[in-house]
Amino acid sequence: MGHSFGESRGKPTQQDYETARALALNTLAELDIDERCIKAGLSLETLSADKKRVSIPYLGRTYDLNVCDGKISFDEKANALKIPDQVLLLHYLITAKGGA
Repeated sequence: MGHSFGESRGKPTQQDYETARALALNTLAELDIDERCIKAGLSLETLSADKKRVSIPYLGRTYDLNVCDGKISFDEKANALKIPDQVLLLHYLITAKGGA
């Protein structure tokens, strides 16, 4: 049999989460970030001509997602967020359908 996510234990590995995060970041970079934020009920703050920030509330804290020249990354200096949680928040932003 071929290898699957998480190998034989059935649990995702760190490598699996890093791969999922990279795929989610690439997917989000190809989408209209303004539209994704609107659908997710989040605000996209313009910091400069080439830099924007999305503040995402999650489990009683706020995590910043930076968008700079088309590159998207979490602000690890402010609040470190574990990779599985990053994947979850990115997936939410990618798939949000809007309210009502």
